Amino acid sequence: MILWILGIVDIIAGAVLALGGFFSYTNNFTIGVLALILILKGIWSVGLAAANRFYFDLIGLLDLAAGILLAIATFGFYMDLFSLVGIALILKGIYTVIVGMIAIGR
Repeated sequence: MILWILGIVDIIAGAVLALGGFFSYTNNFTIGVLALILILKGIWSVGLAAANRFYFDLIGLLDLAAGILLAIATFGFYMDLFSLVGIALILKGIYTVIVGMIAIGR
């Protein structure tokens, strides 16, 4: 169940990041909170992976990068590269939801 929630958060954050070129997120509190959630989730993932001596946690780094880019977008700065990270986050979210469904079926 927790994987579904985390996957849905990833999909929403990825969609917000991918659509940042169409909307202005300057001083948006909701997007700032979403960025903070992703940053904390990324730090948590990378920290746990490093504690287990796994230093190549791309999924955690993607969360951390997306959170930082969303935070930058709330300051009024946006580049087209942000949408590519958003699309990667959407794909990661879909993967997480599917893995969550498989885990429940066991």
